[in-house]
Amino acid sequence: MTVYHGWKIYAHVGKVAHNRIPDLKRKIKNWFDQGEWSFEDNHRTFIYNQNIDSPIEIIFKEQTTEEEKSMGLSKYGIVFKSDFFGWRSEYPHRQLCDEVSHRITWQKQACLLINDECIPVSKTRILRRKKG
Repeated sequence: MTVYHGWKIYAHVGKVAHNRIPDLKRKIKNWFDQGEWSFEDNHRTFIYNQNIDSPIEIIFKEQTTEEEKSMGLSKYGIVFKSDFFGWRSEYPHRQLCDEVSHRITWQKQACLLINDECIPVSKTRILRRKKG
């Protein structure tokens, strides 16, 4: 049985120095604090889309896991992560991944979290959605 747990988008090549985090947060806020999007930065950083009730956490990576290293994701310094809760439809949650990915201008790699594994999303799928 296949179980969908959510998604992650790895972005921004290079580890992020602590003194650069405020500038990067301002850039992310500019991308997401408009229209149906909102940005929250308290002790943790989140973005929200009012059409889909699913917080998206922004994580400035301190360490790289073995799984990330094996997938070649160690070059990215920021992770946009959204967990899926099974009581709602999976399709809009997956589409949210595409929408977030389109707003991020840095180099990135999206992954779906299926059966506790990170399955890379094909870049052609994201580009095809962007054109339409």
